[in-house]
Amino acid sequence: MWYNLYVRSHTRIWEFLFKELEYHKKTHNPDAPRDVMDIYLNVIKSAEKEFVHESFSEEQLVALSMDMFMAGSETTSNTLSFCFLYLILYPEVQKKAQDEIDAVVGKIRVPSLDDRPKLPYVECIVLESLRMFSGRAFTVPHRSLKDTYLNGYLIPKDVTVIANLYGCMLEEDCGFEEPHIFRPERFIRDGKISVPENLIPFGFGKHRCLGETLARANVFLFIAAMLQKFTFCAVPQFPATLEWLDGVTPRTKPFRAVIKRR
Repeated sequence: MWYNLYVRSHTRIWEFLFKELEYHKKTHNPDAPRDVMDIYLNVIKSAEKEFVHESFSEEQLVALSMDMFMAGSETTSNTLSFCFLYLILYPEVQKKAQDEIDAVVGKIRVPSLDDRPKLPYVECIVLESLRMFSGRAFTVPHRSLKDTYLNGYLIPKDVTVIANLYGCMLEEDCGFEEPHIFRPERFIRDGKISVPENLIPFGFGKHRCLGETLARANVFLFIAAMLQKFTFCAVPQFPATLEWLDGVTPRTKPFRAVIKRR
């Protein structure tokens, strides 16, 4: 079931990107590039005119667009959506984070990465939000280069391998106590942040996501800045739920909130 959902969602985004490519080719003006697709098309056409063999191709352009879409705005924005949904549903978590921010940063200056070591609870909210988001997602597929045995199971050469992040982070026996409860303090041991080895929102091994450091920093700064200035509350007439939608990456169902200036 999960694999079929994965294939369907990726097929949809590939189709969308190929349509975008066709539109860009039809409306392309080499002297007025609008975005990275136009610039890439300029490089392709330049190589064709000079009869130079280049690695640049339309297929590579679509693959690049896919990488930018999935590893850029999509994943970060959806992580933040899950974060603020849970903060609305768990107001005590939000209050605890705000108290920490007030004590360390105050209400005048904007939180910075220099404050990060002194805001462990906010950092734990980042980790828990990544767990809740990525636990419903898939890693980038890999291909086995040769027949391999893992724990007695044969993984034949040239098969697609996808890590089961749900099993690692949200299954009942995954190692996280009450995994479906939003509990940032689960990452604090003896007053320090402790990250278990099965928290793998960015994958693992040599092909771990290169954007992990940037993504975690961005999510931290956004959460800290928002909670410093605002309180996010539920709307009684339109209660938020934990229902989520499948896609290239998972996302929350649209929900409403009252945002109050602190």
